[in-house]
Amino acid sequence: MRAPASRLPSATLFRAVAPSPVRGALSEGSGKFCIAIAGPPQAGDFVVFRFGRTYSHGAIVLNWPQIIHSYIPHGVVLSDALRDGELAGREIKLFEFKR
Repeated sequence: MRAPASRLPSATLFRAVAPSPVRGALSEGSGKFCIAIAGPPQAGDFVVFRFGRTYSHGAIVLNWPQIIHSYIPHGVVLSDALRDGELAGREIKLFEFKR
């Protein structure tokens, strides 16, 4: 059963990280909420990892390279972005949220 439209969260809350089957997660609309940075990332910045042909796995930086992200079926986990399993060696893009 679907929730009534009035109970669904506003789509604009998720614009910066909402998946898009064609363009990927952070694309043309993300400029409203975040800006790409060269690094090094600071606490609270956002990192997106490349899986396959798209940048599709996001995480929040705690203290680089320590990040918090989620994996199915593990749920929310703390990881080292430079050394841990599936993330090590992947291309990344870094963003900071506009204040």
